[in-house]
Amino acid sequence: MLFDYCIAKQTRKTGMTLRWLIAAILLMPLAGYGNDEEDLKAAVIARCMYDAAEFGEELIRTCVESDLAAAKALEQYPASTKEIVSRCTRNRQNYGWSMVKVCVDMDIAAETALAAYDAKLAPLIDECRAKAAKLGPANIKGCVDRSIEMK
Repeated sequence: MLFDYCIAKQTRKTGMTLRWLIAAILLMPLAGYGNDEEDLKAAVIARCMYDAAEFGEELIRTCVESDLAAAKALEQYPASTKEIVSRCTRNRQNYGWSMVKVCVDMDIAAETALAAYDAKLAPLIDECRAKAAKLGPANIKGCVDRSIEMK
């Protein structure tokens, strides 16, 4: 009874309708028995509801759609980006697949930019790699760019 009261109060407070809550509750048990796509969808719905419920149904729907699209796009990335995708997934998955994709895209762009830098900057790039290697190419590029600006 208290649970029902709290849910109803939260539903009124946030503007989230009860049907979203019921849908999430019904989908959660299926997550352990479904295929990867169903598991992904259930996890995305749960995360989006948790993160965006206070902003209403439309934001939840947008969150789910963008996260599912980002997850599908990441599956299409070439094998050469596997290390970047893995690192970004480890570091950003709690924020959703859209953030993982942003991380991957930024790191790929940064790798391309670092490769195009003048060979004279190689020692600086190596120094920044030593400092920020675990943080990825975007952070390495940021280190290099800041060092160049300071000179």
